[in-house]
Amino acid sequence: MIGFRKHWYGKECEGRLTDVETLFIADISVKGIDMEKMPHIYFCSGAVQQLIDGKGDLNWDWLNKFIDRTKITISLECKPGMLKLIPSMIVIKTHIMYMMDELEVRLLKKNDSIKIVHGAYHLYCTSLQNMQIVTPDDYKYDRYE
Repeated sequence: MIGFRKHWYGKECEGRLTDVETLFIADISVKGIDMEKMPHIYFCSGAVQQLIDGKGDLNWDWLNKFIDRTKITISLECKPGMLKLIPSMIVIKTHIMYMMDELEVRLLKKNDSIKIVHGAYHLYCTSLQNMQIVTPDDYKYDRYE
């Protein structure tokens, strides 16, 4: 990941779209990029927050029409509290990358598990050994133009 840039390019290295050539957008005010040439566009949490706040030229209506017109896969990186603020039709049409910052997780062993509770007796659970491991080395091919 190239920090402090409005956009950059690279192969996705997180989640089910790993290895797909991707345009990463960190700031929706970015100008002069041709989004329609990319198979995957990833809106980082800062850009998603800008969409939620209604800042910039891009908005949910634009994104909805863009998805319908281009059929390009769109990912939205959401931090806790953001997902409920995104229109339902956008949630349906995009890939959501739900991101939680939890530094204590690094203390777990490979055979430990993570449980996410989303209601009484409703949860998701997986062991770390079944999860994808991403390290800084995975981002080494990111580039900007």
